[in-house]
Amino acid sequence: MKRFATQHSIKPPTDQTFDPKTFLTIVKQKATEKFKTRTKVRIVLRARMQRITKSVIAIKNFQSKSKIILKATNLNELWNEMTEQIFENISVFQINRSG
Repeated sequence: MKRFATQHSIKPPTDQTFDPKTFLTIVKQKATEKFKTRTKVRIVLRARMQRITKSVIAIKNFQSKSKIILKATNLNELWNEMTEQIFENISVFQINRSG
């Protein structure tokens, strides 16, 4: 049976923490090198969210919409669009007092 999706994970060093924007900036080149023409991609940011007033920590996934990479696709523009969707999802999560 042929696989329909391939997942690539890029993890930060275990002794460091990053805010989402910094982390996505750091991994941009490594991630976009994995993108191939005529494939569908999406970015999923797995983040540890902690409430300021409580010591509750939850692992949340924030993802972009899936996009198809064509020969003419500008990977920088695609990355920026997809990460912007992630930042919007994080904002909605925080506004709704879920985080």
